[in-house]
Amino acid sequence: MTVATTRQADTPPPLTHGLLELTQLLPCEVRYRKLMTSELLQEAKAALPAWQAATQPARPEWIAQRIRGLLAHWKQPDLSEMEIKFVARDWVATLSEYPASVIDAACIEYARKGKFRPTPADIVERCEDRAGELKIARRLSEFVKIPVALPAPAERPVTKEERARVGQMMASIRMKLTNVEEMA
Repeated sequence: MTVATTRQADTPPPLTHGLLELTQLLPCEVRYRKLMTSELLQEAKAALPAWQAATQPARPEWIAQRIRGLLAHWKQPDLSEMEIKFVARDWVATLSEYPASVIDAACIEYARKGKFRPTPADIVERCEDRAGELKIARRLSEFVKIPVALPAPAERPVTKEERARVGQMMASIRMKLTNVEEMA
């Protein structure tokens, strides 16, 4: 019997504190703009391939094999060949966005703690609890799309002229929106 396992290579390299902190922030936050530097952007570009490789979605065949192994712990319902294919397709479609290491850890936890035959939602819930690396990889891929480091926000107060210019722009936008609503 072949047992599906994950490799240590599925673990992405550690990130520096600064880049890890950026993955927790949104680009519109002031702290993000103060932290983002061209050095961190280069670090994100260098780290991205390893993180993407470590968080690649599992192959459908692997998912089906892993779930078959998990379900073997419980009494199997009497299903026709067609029903078995549909059930397998549901499992694969539901788990297809997760890396093998995340699915494997979720299945092991459910085998330890689950009292009833699992549903795809049971395993997805456990995958989401472990999907931190997947979220970091997604954020890194967003970072590398930023062409240059974002400038820090201005530390000076807004002038009357700037306030007036913004007011005029907002009035213009409101007028255009009103015209669009009247046309509809």
